[in-house]
Amino acid sequence: MLLSWQLRKSLRYLMSNLDDFDPSHDLLSYADIQLVDRYTLHLLHKFISQVTLISLALLLTDSVVFFDSSSFEKSAISLAHMVVLSTA
Repeated sequence: MLLSWQLRKSLRYLMSNLDDFDPSHDLLSYADIQLVDRYTLHLLHKFISQVTLISLALLLTDSVVFFDSSSFEKSAISLAHMVVLSTA
């Protein structure tokens, strides 16, 4: 429960910062973003890849339950680490 509350709070904070984002004016090229932002994008890509691999593995095994408890826990922990690092 604590993990989900922390994730929700962090994601709400991150989403609130996007309220006035205008891609035509605010979007930066990859070369112009800071190193810490590049690292955060790397972590996001790694997280998406992990969740995708877990999902594909479960789909290919004809599992009725797409996320068993251990897969969900691994995904939730990866998401928590990513959110904590991006809001630190």
